[in-house]
Amino acid sequence: MHLDNAQLTEFANDELRQLGDLIKKLDLRSAAAISEYNARNLGTVINDGGSANPVLDGSATDGRTICTGGDVFNLVTLLQNLQTFFSESGRRDVVNKWNVNGHK
Repeated sequence: MHLDNAQLTEFANDELRQLGDLIKKLDLRSAAAISEYNARNLGTVINDGGSANPVLDGSATDGRTICTGGDVFNLVTLLQNLQTFFSESGRRDVVNKWNVNGHK
C-alpha cells in the first residue's frame, strides 16, 4: 500500500521538502557563522569596544534596525542554541530525510 493521496503528496512536496531544505541551510549557515565568529575572536572585539555600542554596518543611514554588540551576542547565542537543538537525538537525520537539494 502507498500513500498517494493528492493532498498529502502536495503537502510533502510544497511544504515539507522546501522546509527541509531551509532547515538544513539554517543548520549549515549557523554552524559556519559560529565558526567564523569564534575564528575572528569577535566576542573580544565587542567586549573591548563596548557591547552597548552600535555596530557600524550602514544601518544608521539606510533604514535598517541599528544593532549593538549586545545584539550580536544575543543572535550568536541563539545560533549556538540552534546547533545544540539540531545535534540532539537524531534531529539532523529527520531533516536530512526531507533535504531535496543535497545540502551537506
